[in-house]
Amino acid sequence: MSTGRRTTPYVDAQSALGLAHKLGGSGVRDQVYHVGQMVQMTVETSRGGEGPLSASAKGIFSAAVPDVSVKQLGVSNFLVQFTPSVSDEYKLAISWGEQQVEGSPFIFKFLEASEPDRVKVLGLAGRRFVADDPVTFVIEAQDAGSGEIVVRATGPSRGTEPSRVILEDQNDGTFMGKYFPAASGEHELVITWGDTPVPGSPFRIRVLENASSAASRVTLHGPGLSGRVLEANKPIELLVDTSLAGGGTVTASATNRSGRQLKIDVFKTGPNAHLLRMEASYPDVYEVSVLYNGSDIAGSPFSVNFSRPPDPTACVVRGLRLGSLTVGQPVVFTVDTNDAGAGDLVIRASGPTKGQPAQLQITNNDDDTYTATYTPTAHGTHTFHVLWSGSPIPGSPFNVDIQPASGKPQADASKCFVYGPALQYTGVRKLGDICMFIIQAQDAGPGNLDVKVSGPVKSESELSIEDNGNGSYNVTLQPTAPGDFTLDVLWSGRPVTGSPFTFRYRNSVDPRRCHAHGPGLETAELGKPATFRVETTGAGQAELTVSALGESSRANVTITKISSDVYNVEYLPGTPGAYIINVRWDGLHIPSSPYKLVIKDDLQLKAARCHLAGGQIRDYEVGQSVEFVVHTNDAGEGTVTSKAVGLHDTVVGYMVDKEDGRITMRFEPPKPGKYKVGIYFEGRHIPGSPFKATVYSKSNPGKVRAFGPGLQNGKKGLPGNFTIDTEDAGGGLLEVKVQGPKGGFKSQLEQDPHSPTTFYGRYNPTESGDYDIEIEFANQPVPGSPFKVVIADS
Repeated sequence: MSTGRRTTPYVDAQSALGLAHKLGGSGVRDQVYHVGQMVQMTVETSRGGEGPLSASAKGIFSAAVPDVSVKQLGVSNFLVQFTPSVSDEYKLAISWGEQQVEGSPFIFKFLEASEPDRVKVLGLAGRRFVADDPVTFVIEAQDAGSGEIVVRATGPSRGTEPSRVILEDQNDGTFMGKYFPAASGEHELVITWGDTPVPGSPFRIRVLENASSAASRVTLHGPGLSGRVLEANKPIELLVDTSLAGGGTVTASATNRSGRQLKIDVFKTGPNAHLLRMEASYPDVYEVSVLYNGSDIAGSPFSVNFSRPPDPTACVVRGLRLGSLTVGQPVVFTVDTNDAGAGDLVIRASGPTKGQPAQLQITNNDDDTYTATYTPTAHGTHTFHVLWSGSPIPGSPFNVDIQPASGKPQADASKCFVYGPALQYTGVRKLGDICMFIIQAQDAGPGNLDVKVSGPVKSESELSIEDNGNGSYNVTLQPTAPGDFTLDVLWSGRPVTGSPFTFRYRNSVDPRRCHAHGPGLETAELGKPATFRVETTGAGQAELTVSALGESSRANVTITKISSDVYNVEYLPGTPGAYIINVRWDGLHIPSSPYKLVIKDDLQLKAARCHLAGGQIRDYEVGQSVEFVVHTNDAGEGTVTSKAVGLHDTVVGYMVDKEDGRITMRFEPPKPGKYKVGIYFEGRHIPGSPFKATVYSKSNPGKVRAFGPGLQNGKKGLPGNFTIDTEDAGGGLLEVKVQGPKGGFKSQLEQDPHSPTTFYGRYNPTESGDYDIEIEFANQPVPGSPFKVVIADS
């Protein structure tokens, strides 16, 4: 007999782990077994005192009692095992002597063998999927026995994509699946349970292309896209090419700074082509948006500048020196086209050359002026033909005499010429792009070339200079970090023509990921700062630009960077009216930009608190004073004025009474007609102004003529027609009433669309009998009224 302290025997349940897919939780209770599979457990009793060891098992729901065997493996080790034949949860009780071992009873769950045919997949049939949007589905496997669920996905040109599938166990026998298709086309989901495909697998789904992705492959061609000024009152046509985007809908709109819309007609001219046609009736700048399936195409929105027809006679040349110039000395002059309307500038230079031809550079200063730089290589007369929209401007052609250079050869940086495709593109470049240009220095005299680069340069290898051995050099720039890079090109310490040169490099930029929010995008007060924020998370590295454009002024805008991806924007409106807030990332509008709002001054706000009693002005006769009451209680102190504008005259109203914020106004219309009555508080329209008012001439019912067969006897079922002429009767209300058998007939009265004083009456009698047709004008019977009409049976 043991004399030591009695303790609970130790049970090793390790054999119960890892045999099947877990359904949640941990430990022995949560293990799942197949029917017919043996469960084995070892019991160590060395510290348990005296035995014996006994064990029994019983089903919780089926009351099944499987046989349990106990085998002694050693002095203090025992093996307990049982094999149920019915699916159920079983309690296995193990006792040492009269005391159950630690953890007893143990719970084991037994399921039938894997039954993949009982797995259900929901959510993949009859749905429309889009690339980059998750495909969600549900897998129900409660009744499928034991097994492991596996989902494999394949898509076009991407092979197997297991990393794009997320499967979440809901711990109730169901699984929530998400598949993220990275490309459009036919995709396939293979779903297995216990290595066997479930019903319906493989599931084939068609993924449509993301609308914004397709829109980015649509291209636009035509005038005005390169910043060239277009001519107003002249149709402009743009071609939309959708051949790389597939079938879709093209829409377009254009808005100027004050919110005025310009009509754009869209015509489908082929399977993958659309034609946009627009025509501005007056000079203005419009922002044009072209959408493909509701998303902006590449480059949209963009600005189109309409101006007056070209007028070459309004162009002016400034700074052109006609003498005292020598070979190698640049000829620089400016062409001012501010008043010349829409057009293109062309300058042709001709003259004697010596070896290297003379270079002519034209720079657009973005203020309707252009700077021309010409460096002659030989002496003699050089001629400049300056054309605006194909026609010579005043003074063209211009002749300049170039004198030969004197003295010994010296370094002359002005004779270095820099050219190449890298200098023709001034937009933003992507990292990895190479900028290369050539420097010709054959005629620059003795000297040395020096190229200095400023910007976020990481290593000297990003800039290389290659001497071609013939007086020319190849310069290559390939930055490894985004930013603005400036290259100063010097010949013997002097800048060459055009230096410095600037190149902009950015990471991949996506303005669609930007988001703007804040009160300053919805409302603002005159003279008070308005603020909002712009978040650029995930939009790449670029420059944020904001402009606030009013009808007659531009508001000052301050942009403050709060963090790496958050900006605070503040603008101060200086004039009232409609404003457009343009928010651009790397020069492109962010979603919802441009924003539109109206800024009112203090007097406009006060005027908005006034109202006209009754909301309208009633009609009057000539000779009567037109009166109305304006309530100004909520507006405070201020002057109320009014003005009535008619077809032939304008009448100024005057105040006749003022009491407790009630202003009574009056005006005397001298002639009949329709008037627009403007009511103003401190010179600003009150709500609803201008109001409509009709002034009639004095009524004379005796001048009304009523005639026609419908005012005489008739027959049932035959329509009666008559005419009423009020041309000489002045102003008044015309009414027609019928007295007779109930429901006998109803009259209809219509005004002649070409004569406002002629009316047509009509009725269709359904009952025979005696009728009185009463016609009144200005509440008085017209001559002959009432008209006695007898309707006989037909």
